Amino acid sequence: MLLTDIDFKTLKLPVHPQALSAILQLDDHTEMNFKELDNLIRVDQAISAGILKLANSSFYSRGNKVTSLQNAISLLGFKLIKSMVVLLTTKSLFELGKYEKFRVHVYRHSVVTAIVAKSLAASLGMPHLQEEAFVAGLLHDIGKVILNVCDRTRFIETLNLCIENGISACAAEKQVFGIDHAEVGHAAAIQWKLPELLARVIAEHESGLTTPTAGDTDRMTLVVQYADTVAKKAGYGIYRSEVDEVCARVAQKLGLTPALRDANEKNQKARIEADPFFKYCTGLVA
Repeated sequence: MLLTDIDFKTLKLPVHPQALSAILQLDDHTEMNFKELDNLIRVDQAISAGILKLANSSFYSRGNKVTSLQNAISLLGFKLIKSMVVLLTTKSLFELGKYEKFRVHVYRHSVVTAIVAKSLAASLGMPHLQEEAFVAGLLHDIGKVILNVCDRTRFIETLNLCIENGISACAAEKQVFGIDHAEVGHAAAIQWKLPELLARVIAEHESGLTTPTAGDTDRMTLVVQYADTVAKKAGYGIYRSEVDEVCARVAQKLGLTPALRDANEKNQKARIEADPFFKYCTGLVA
């Protein structure tokens, strides 16, 4: 299979790519964008219910029941609401893989990567990019979703190759499809006009070639690379011995202290499973 064999415009997806792009392009600098986000939430009952459920969860609730979207938006803030709209909008993409290996190694892996990336962005002095980090972590493996849509049988074959033979996802995908999920995901991001930062993360999160610079895009790519390995070490995603080496190398590039590495890597599985936000996210795709 070649990239030219995939028609991203006619790909049968439950989410309209232009709608996803429009959501991701919204920012909190204008009242118009606030109104657009509010309108988008109100016309979709599933998204409205999901936002209210999150606002009343133990993770965000301040003890008072939130019954209106206006109060939910006020409580959670524009950027977090936008991230949640992306999560609630794209959950139907992940629901296309209704089998356990996909749920664990693609969906739950993506959720854990998103949560770790968001937390790490805050720890590294990038609080203005926490929600961008969450979205980048959530969508970094979108190419796997697309490959699963194109040919579920062959995608399951790639998962089995990774699990049984211990080879990387990209190597397995190249062997079975002739292309890998990073290539497919990047091509989709360009076709769908997703933000440049997100397209870059999708393209490079597997390469390990990113070098730290003062730029947000390079640092974000490294943040997602690190979060990706932490998720795999925690049992969400396919773990191989090379994961530890990649994790250490990316941590060094990011300049993570031993204390920060311990905070992210030690007992991560237990902490993640006890996290009410993780429970909320994973409950969306059973």
